[in-house]
Amino acid sequence: MRRKACGFSQEELAEKANISAKHIGALESGKSFVSADLLDKFSELLHTPIADFFHEQKSEPLPTKKTLLPNNVAAAKRSLAVLQKYLDMMGKDEN
Repeated sequence: MRRKACGFSQEELAEKANISAKHIGALESGKSFVSADLLDKFSELLHTPIADFFHEQKSEPLPTKKTLLPNNVAAAKRSLAVLQKYLDMMGKDEN
């Protein structure tokens, strides 16, 4: 589900779309149909082309607010460790 993949709760997405969380639930369960205006709003909020709402994507999920920062911190730590090893090696060569 695109909403979950982007890290939004029903309440968060409903607030951003100016609708009720109950309406989001009805849309997701198929009990209600989405209007063209609301579909356009979801497309904008979820950074997803409208066409993607009409078929299941098998692609890699987008980073979410929960995964983006930890992944960047881990990558930065790995880069710093490599840089430190290089600097240590360079310091040993000078002696």
